[in-house]
Amino acid sequence: MGKTINKNIKIYNEKKILEAIVVGRPYHPKNSAIIIIKKGYIFLKNNLQKLKLVHNSIFYLYPKGVYEFVEFSSDIELKVLVIDTGLVSNLALNFNRFNTYQILMLASENYFSINDSELSQMWNLISVLEENLSKKRTAFSSHINRHLFFSIIYLSIDIVNKYIDINAKEITRKEEIALGFLKNLAIYFKEKREVKFYAELLSITSRHLSATLKEVTGFTANELIHQSVITEGKILLRSSKKQISEIAQELHFNDQYYFSNFFKKYTGQSPSEFRMNAKPIENK
Repeated sequence: MGKTINKNIKIYNEKKILEAIVVGRPYHPKNSAIIIIKKGYIFLKNNLQKLKLVHNSIFYLYPKGVYEFVEFSSDIELKVLVIDTGLVSNLALNFNRFNTYQILMLASENYFSINDSELSQMWNLISVLEENLSKKRTAFSSHINRHLFFSIIYLSIDIVNKYIDINAKEITRKEEIALGFLKNLAIYFKEKREVKFYAELLSITSRHLSATLKEVTGFTANELIHQSVITEGKILLRSSKKQISEIAQELHFNDQYYFSNFFKKYTGQSPSEFRMNAKPIENK
């Protein structure tokens, strides 16, 4: 496990992140990450939801999500702990007795404000791990790094549980509906674009669903569904070499022509025009 920790964890500061991230471009990350913001702010789109990540906060980034970094403040100070997917699988087994990793992955929220003490603990643990990973390995370095990493994960779980306990009674019925819709949308948007389908999953009418979503998110159900499909289309066009016909098929359009018209309606460009004008991105 020690060797796995050393090989499959990467830590970035704000300078490295600003060099690696393409602002304004959505992407699917390959790996999980924990982002700690000490100073400044980040404007981010997370599965179509707009967030402002501010100082003294922690954000969990998961492989199944769609993320777009919109803006970094000039005074941003952060650390990003990137965890390889293979290590994540091992963690799920090693932590199974306590269900800790599962708690993180299944939490309905992935952005939390933290107090000065929690920030200091997380920042210091990640900093020590970062320093150790850059050093020449010793007889005990793998064991030290393993325990540091586990400490970070357990502290993360503690923060999540604390936040959920505090806010469990604060969610309204409308917010519950919106959250349920967004969870289902993330699962089914490629196959299902009918509002009725999502309304039936929540045992409400299509009209009630759209009205609730408009009030909570500022968008109707149709708008959110279409945004999901368009965002996924952009990602596939930019980050894969698939033919447009293959992308249309993956997104469950009847044919390439229908997909092209749909894409152009919402972006002003055909898929081929978008691909020609967009630089490829890498999934990090």
